[in-house]
Amino acid sequence: LEVEVVGWGEGKESWGIEYALIPGDPLRSQVWSELDDFLQASYLRSDGVVMPISCACVDSGYATSAVYAFCKKRLARYIFAIKGQGGPGLPVVAAFKRQGKNRDTPVFPVGVDSVKDLILTRLLTDSEGPEYCHFPREERLESGRIRGYNEDYFRGLTAERRVERKSMGRVYHTWMKRGAHSRNEPLDTRVYATAALEIRNPDLSKSSRVDDSTSTATTRRAGRRVISRGVS
Repeated sequence: LEVEVVGWGEGKESWGIEYALIPGDPLRSQVWSELDDFLQASYLRSDGVVMPISCACVDSGYATSAVYAFCKKRLARYIFAIKGQGGPGLPVVAAFKRQGKNRDTPVFPVGVDSVKDLILTRLLTDSEGPEYCHFPREERLESGRIRGYNEDYFRGLTAERRVERKSMGRVYHTWMKRGAHSRNEPLDTRVYATAALEIRNPDLSKSSRVDDSTSTATTRRAGRRVISRGVS
């Protein structure tokens, strides 16, 4: 499993906090246990505010049953299964549909092409403020864990390009890998982080004055391990 933690501020300004690989077979329980532990971490802002992970999206395109089982038990923590949908003009996130054997797991459709359009716009924003993307200069978190924003990450984040297509006399845009063997997982995880923001829909204008009692944490606030300081 590959996972990214992204912080969001007013105007959807973003901060990449951590990109991690959880090795193992997604059809076995161990990687899901490690992911669960990962998602229970908190991060300490430079002003002392503790920030838990407020929402997470898990791609259900592979190991679907395992994803449904994982997310179903963690809905109270705003951990949701998603399903990417390609094509022009789709909403970033549509209303969830109940899936699974008993139709008891909400799955949110995500318009991946629409989200990638947003990400491209934000990556091209060159002034700090609304929609600007920050990436950390520090190689490691205070815990010693590597942040993961290396050359391979940025290759993956930019592994696709926007191309023009024509169908039935109409022009539209879609996204394609730059090379057949390009690894695009960093782009995918940024898509899912963007979807998580839209699903949770916090009031980002309050981000500068949030405290632990008004943050978007949902469960198990007490006893969370704080693994990073200086996130701003």
